[in-house]
Amino acid sequence: MKVYFTPVKLVGISPRLSLRDFFDHLVKCYAGESDFKSVDKEVKFKFFDDQDSFIVIVLTIKDLKNFCEGDDTGADFTWKMSGDLSNKIAETNILVISKKNYAGAYLNNEGSVRLNTFESKLRWTFREILRGRHKRSKRDEKFSIERLVDSADIMNKVSRLSEIDEINATFTNPTTTARMNKSIFKSAKSLRVTQRVGHFSLKSLVKRKEITDYLEELVKSGCSGISVKGTGSTSLAGETIGIADAVNSIYSMEYSDYISSLNGINLSQFLSSDLFKDAKDKILKNLLVKRA
Repeated sequence: MKVYFTPVKLVGISPRLSLRDFFDHLVKCYAGESDFKSVDKEVKFKFFDDQDSFIVIVLTIKDLKNFCEGDDTGADFTWKMSGDLSNKIAETNILVISKKNYAGAYLNNEGSVRLNTFESKLRWTFREILRGRHKRSKRDEKFSIERLVDSADIMNKVSRLSEIDEINATFTNPTTTARMNKSIFKSAKSLRVTQRVGHFSLKSLVKRKEITDYLEELVKSGCSGISVKGTGSTSLAGETIGIADAVNSIYSMEYSDYISSLNGINLSQFLSSDLFKDAKDKILKNLLVKRA
């Protein structure tokens, strides 16, 4: 299992609450609006900033799997791992975005707080702040997180094939629910779709562009595990090419290394940690993020 750096861009549409005001408020006055609980876990959001970025840390504390020891007093938290790290999952998600263009990356490991859940919590908080300041939020005032996709990278991968026989994609909630509406399986947490297109030729640029645009939209919709299967100009056997490793990621880490990097760090000292410095450097220097 890996920790992925999913490239994203934040969008805020409101003349009464800019993204800068929204995050300044969360850094200075956050009162747990985005936090939530379920039967076996509690999720808490922490907001920080430095000279050129905003940072959000999401802590998931599970009752049934106490992999991380630490006391959350509301002011600080210490990651303290114990036992065999290779069999543990650090349920810690991190968003790092540039103050310049509100683009960056969401660090997430499989099984933790997914990007669509993270987005929905911040969207609700965005509206709560508007209601608190102006009694109500308007329908045209919106907050969203857009996945950034490198079209050129997808095109290069697709161009390796001369024909496509199959497109595979895995959808997760809430996109799964929309596609399985009125089905007895509509509560499924994921849905794998196989589209057999049968010798779809990619010899022309127009056809390659058509497939590239379609795959790009799949990534942006939150689809994961996307791959295409076909034949290359020099190969007779079928070849499978991955379009996204779980998500469109600009970088990834082995989760055991990620956990070890968090071990012993205090929340109040996180911005001075090597993990944050290295992650921020990779994110803000990424061309996809800089061009957003």
